[in-house]
Amino acid sequence: MEGMQKAFDATDYVPFVAINGFDPIRNRKELLSSLHRRDEGIIALPLPDCEEVYRSIIQSGVPLVFIGEELSSFKEVSSAVWDSEAAAEAGMKHLISIGRKRIAFQGTDYPRVGTLRRLEAYSRVIR
Repeated sequence: MEGMQKAFDATDYVPFVAINGFDPIRNRKELLSSLHRRDEGIIALPLPDCEEVYRSIIQSGVPLVFIGEELSSFKEVSSAVWDSEAAAEAGMKHLISIGRKRIAFQGTDYPRVGTLRRLEAYSRVIR
């Protein structure tokens, strides 16, 4: 967020930040609010339960960028995604290298692609 803020500071754009806590109802409300405000673009962490709102944004012509995740059904949307699996694997290997034996994984309640990839890396390394 700080990196995006610095990038926006060099422009005439003023970002509006909304935090949905992975709640699809709140996310829909925030996204529709962006459309009603006539924001010039939307950067969003996509939630799989909000696909109809993303379609509305695309149909409206407002540029949409996904950050952190991508949705396979939205090939036309640009995404800035990091390698969650490699990061989790590196973290696990580090903890093991310093002698940790009881390592928990949190994050399986929300089935995001990145979360599932981190879980796959955790499971693979822990075996």
